[in-house]
Amino acid sequence: LFKTKQSTVFILVGVAVLVVAGIIVLNSLEIVGMAIKDVPSGETQKAVESLEPAKTYSIFQTASVCYCDSCDTCTEKLKDTSCRTVYLTRNINHVRNSVCVHFPENGKVFDCQNHKITGSNARYQYAIRLTTKHHNTIRNCNINNHYIGIALTSSSHHNNLINNTVNKNTDYGIFLAGSSSNTLTDNIANENTKHGIFLESSSSNTLTGNTANKNNEQGIFLNSASSNTITDNTANENANIGIYVKNSDQNIFTDNTASSNVDGIRLISSSDNNFSKNIANDNSFYGFHIEKSLNNDLNENNASKNNENGFAFVSSSKNDVTDNTAVSNKVGIHLTSSDNNKISNNIVNSNSYGIVLHISPENEINKNTASGNTMWDFASSGASTGNIITDLKTKTATSSFTYDGVIRLKSAENPGSNPTGYKNINQFLNITNTTPSWIFLNVSYKPSDVLFVEGDLEMWKYSSGSWSNETGTETKGNTLTYVYANITNFSSVFAPMRLKTICFCDSCENCTDKLNDSNCDIIHLTKDINEGSNTCIDNPDDFNNKIFDCQGHNINYTRSDSNKHGIYLKGKENNTIRNCNITNWEYGIWLYTNSNNNTLTNNTANSNNIGIYLQSNS
Repeated sequence: LFKTKQSTVFILVGVAVLVVAGIIVLNSLEIVGMAIKDVPSGETQKAVESLEPAKTYSIFQTASVCYCDSCDTCTEKLKDTSCRTVYLTRNINHVRNSVCVHFPENGKVFDCQNHKITGSNARYQYAIRLTTKHHNTIRNCNINNHYIGIALTSSSHHNNLINNTVNKNTDYGIFLAGSSSNTLTDNIANENTKHGIFLESSSSNTLTGNTANKNNEQGIFLNSASSNTITDNTANENANIGIYVKNSDQNIFTDNTASSNVDGIRLISSSDNNFSKNIANDNSFYGFHIEKSLNNDLNENNASKNNENGFAFVSSSKNDVTDNTAVSNKVGIHLTSSDNNKISNNIVNSNSYGIVLHISPENEINKNTASGNTMWDFASSGASTGNIITDLKTKTATSSFTYDGVIRLKSAENPGSNPTGYKNINQFLNITNTTPSWIFLNVSYKPSDVLFVEGDLEMWKYSSGSWSNETGTETKGNTLTYVYANITNFSSVFAPMRLKTICFCDSCENCTDKLNDSNCDIIHLTKDINEGSNTCIDNPDDFNNKIFDCQGHNINYTRSDSNKHGIYLKGKENNTIRNCNITNWEYGIWLYTNSNNNTLTNNTANSNNIGIYLQSNS
């Protein structure tokens, strides 16, 4: 300890410390609490300013910087307790079948200054190896042609590997075995005979900004390695798998790229891992290949332009697959023998097949977009029972359904003219089956798509060149936005249809005008009518092929004279009159002479001379 004084020289551990007007001039010292820690190499003195006179400071002499130029001298300097940082000063040709630099101590820095350590490809030849060593840093080394470039083994913890290039080794570039809490940053491990970076039985390591390309097996391989954090790494153009995770749990993978491999990212027998914002594109088989793995989260990843599947799940359960993109693959998302997975909010467009289930029951498939897939947007084989598909958005329709059997579904265009009296709402689905099957289909729509009341929107089927109404159709009023049908007869285009045009009226005269209007296909009465002079609906000229719906309102005659009627038709056909309460008329409803094929539904005709009178009709 010392107190600063003006123009006073202190001697501490044999080193002169000169204090002049609050400025210390020192040689190879560090001052605790100050910004200056180490004297840079080559400097003999360093001025540290802004010291206060009469204030107490602690001064420690730093460990020396040492230099080496061979495997032996580098190992010796690292063993020397006076050497904290060891710099390699030239390239090394390592010819012995052994370890070039074998760290003998803890807490050291070995900096190759971008020099090379070149091996002879001898078996078990290591460039740098740490065995049960901690808190070391290896940086700026260019290593090639060894059995293993850099190895951390036998519980070597809390070490840092920074900015090393470890290429063309006969086994692995960087190898961690039984070693935890290490940090690998900005290293390059390319063109190694097996793996670029290999973690075995190693946990809680952090890999950031590393590159592992063009290796003959895996780019980055985790085997029985858990709780690691893998961020912003690149593993491209490897002969097998970009990032391979085997028997490894609770790892976090974020912002990595694994493209142009056989598989981009593969999990096998691994659980509780998190994959977020990774890219796995242009692989010859799969973007993500998940096999025998449980409880993994895949969020906001992109698996596109892969030759087979974007996301493939095999014998895997309880995985959460959310907000991912799978575009231009053979199959966007493919589940085989996989159950109880949640597939939500994914974009699965422009593939051959969008979502495929094969022997995969009890999955939840919710709010995905599957549009522009050339074969099918959704396909399921037998033994895929109990799946629930909700709000699947295809190019021309949004649908929800449960099903059994082999079914296939995709968007479709309008296959032909609308059925007479109906208009489509621009939602079409092509649904087919290859075995006895059923599908309980809901097609959703926006309230702005259609103006209707309960019962006016129906499911229709187009098959063999014509439209037919599907039985079992029902809508649920203005506030619920779907129409559904239980379908057992497939190989058709299905579409919700609404009756063409709805008009509204509120008096006898107004209703007659709307029934005469060729633009009005459905006429809704909006309030009760109390008429006191004439027949209310008196055989409008254009009352054919129309629906008159009183919506439960009354048509009441207020006088007692006869020969006035609530609704009178003569020679009018193919109409529906429904939901009317008609009272106090001579005839409540009178269909006279050739008024054929009309339907009267849910009407009440009380307190009339005759409630409903059909005369000379069929």
